[in-house]
Amino acid sequence: MYIRRPLFTNDDIVSMMINKMEFNRHTFLDLMKIYNISEKYAKLFVDYESRYNFDMLKIASNYLNVELIELLAILEYEEKVDIDKKTEYELNYALNYIFDTMIKQSVLSKNKTFHT
Repeated sequence: MYIRRPLFTNDDIVSMMINKMEFNRHTFLDLMKIYNISEKYAKLFVDYESRYNFDMLKIASNYLNVELIELLAILEYEEKVDIDKKTEYELNYALNYIFDTMIKQSVLSKNKTFHT
């Protein structure tokens, strides 16, 4: 199944936030005042290690003047990829179990002697 890549990645959004803050000469304090958020939360917007959640994407959408629906695609994409990874793991586990059972059966049938 083909998964459509979102228009923006998490790192893209972080870069856009950093650039827009520099352009507007905003600091974390400005974000805190504009959106009534804590300093710790404001710093997450420019941290490449953080992952944007729905509330962060709403703020980023407003601050960057980008449609929220364009930013929300990242959540859907990451969720789909996570599900695919879990499904892939479960499928590999099942296939390995079946293969292992087939080998055991093959070994047993070769070692089995029939008495008439």
